[in-house]
Amino acid sequence: SDVYKRQVSWKQMNAEQRSLMREAVKEEWQAWLDTGTAEVINVADIPEGETVMRARTVMNFKDITLDGRATGKKKAKARITVAGYERPAKLGTKIDSPTVTKQGARVAGQIAASKKMRGATADIPTAFLQGKLLEEPAFAHVPLEVRYALNLPPEARMKMLKGGFGLEESPRLFFDKVDEDLVTDGWVKNKLD
Repeated sequence: SDVYKRQVSWKQMNAEQRSLMREAVKEEWQAWLDTGTAEVINVADIPEGETVMRARTVMNFKDITLDGRATGKKKAKARITVAGYERPAKLGTKIDSPTVTKQGARVAGQIAASKKMRGATADIPTAFLQGKLLEEPAFAHVPLEVRYALNLPPEARMKMLKGGFGLEESPRLFFDKVDEDLVTDGWVKNKLD
């Protein structure tokens, strides 16, 4: 079915797919709550003059893999995103997300190769939700799909306390948290970076 190849909307899904997607939306929203990224507030609780960003839920069906091979089964996936570009930019807000330099990567690769180390990759599905706190809270509409799945009233809004998908400072906030945690655990930064 074409519904499995791209972003989808409720009206494109059959009853079974809607049920799966409703659970995926709940799971995504729960991740936002569990990480302290956002909380639900009433529109009346938003300070005067604050921008309220639009938000939406990107929904699709992903292939389920086992040991890197497709199983032929699909999983509903929902991702809440905000229109961060609607939020006024603040001078001095760091939005860069530093990565290893080319020279640093080569040195690390050479050391790993000479010690016959094995490499691995990892994915952190809720990475941006794990970052440090925003300097000031941001406000957004609760996506319709979330309101529908959780029976929230139309006046419900999100008070964002951490970076979420769509905010320009989210990559930097995640980097700062990882950097802080690694240093706390005794890791040492490469002097080239």
